[in-house]
Amino acid sequence: MSRKRIVRRSPFGFRRGRVGLGALLLIAIVWSIAPLIRQKTFTPPPADPGPQMSGGPTLTGRARVIDGDTIELSGTRIRIFGIDAPEKHQFCQDGTGNRYGCGMRALNALEGRIDGQTLVCEKRDTDRYGRSVAVCRQGDADVGAWMVESGWAVAYRRYGGDYAAAEDRARGRRAGIWAGSFENPADWRRNHPR
Repeated sequence: MSRKRIVRRSPFGFRRGRVGLGALLLIAIVWSIAPLIRQKTFTPPPADPGPQMSGGPTLTGRARVIDGDTIELSGTRIRIFGIDAPEKHQFCQDGTGNRYGCGMRALNALEGRIDGQTLVCEKRDTDRYGRSVAVCRQGDADVGAWMVESGWAVAYRRYGGDYAAAEDRARGRRAGIWAGSFENPADWRRNHPR
């Protein structure tokens, strides 16, 4: 009597214990598509967006002056919190009644103080132009307080009175724009739309 040999097959149709052509083909397919699967499911980290104002929120970098109350640190525009400086094209009158470019003088004063220097800025808000509004320091010195105390910016009381006392001291000494007469920068912007 002949005995029938019973061959057990795996669920894939292969004989158990042997690696058949089908198994090799399956391994080759998985091996070849594995990089594609990894590529679709692996999300690389986002590119470094540069300095961010998050967490602290602080930004540190070398300052580049844009105007009397706006700077740029590492490509980020920052409006100095709590101050309003004359606009670049704004004119004022000195103590003798002569007209001068007080906006450019404010820019030059800030530039002379901080341009190229390392600042640390703490974000407080974002303005309607998308700029970060921040308190900036050069070492221990508050840049906004210095601008107001020097008389090249007014305290922006609409957003707080942080620098009101500095403005009073500048006015008392007749420093900067207080030496003569000037139109408040906010009023000047309203009267001279771009």
